[in-house]
Amino acid sequence: MVARSSLSWTTAAYCLALVSVPLHGGCKGYVTDRAFIIHLDVVVAGGGDTRSVVEFAVDRRRRHADSMGRDKGALVFLDTDRLAHDRATGRDPERVVGRERLQLTFLNPNLEGLLVRLHSGRETQFAAADDAERLLQRLWPEYRKPMAARALEQRFNLVDLERAAVYDTHLRDALALLGLLPRA
Repeated sequence: MVARSSLSWTTAAYCLALVSVPLHGGCKGYVTDRAFIIHLDVVVAGGGDTRSVVEFAVDRRRRHADSMGRDKGALVFLDTDRLAHDRATGRDPERVVGRERLQLTFLNPNLEGLLVRLHSGRETQFAAADDAERLLQRLWPEYRKPMAARALEQRFNLVDLERAAVYDTHLRDALALLGLLPRA
């Protein structure tokens, strides 16, 4: 199990995006709310381009298929601010062999942009990648990379995610896969 203090800022935020109640001891466990169960196995993909992250996820699912059992699939979160460059250099994450059971969820333009939109009244504000972190720090002066999972849990909740998902197709699809929203 990964200790909270060693989680990267992206992993902490992804845990927040998937969980509406606090977890103890990191981002792995069973979460119950609204009469459903989600098993989280959040792993830091180690960065790199978007294709590298998807290749890592495919490899991990293949290596751990026996212990994962049957599931509805897996989410891979990717920042869109890198996507055009990766595609232009032949590194399109959507062309990775074996990714059929992975739902690619694109964060527009990046994680900080999503966190901006989780603030009430900012749901439709899709900031440019270069501006997202600065804008987030104006809304949340205490925000720093890496942000602790506990701080994210205290700042945002499922209602914030649902409100932002109205304007964000990728977020809405991710929440639907988890059973938090009805499928469109």
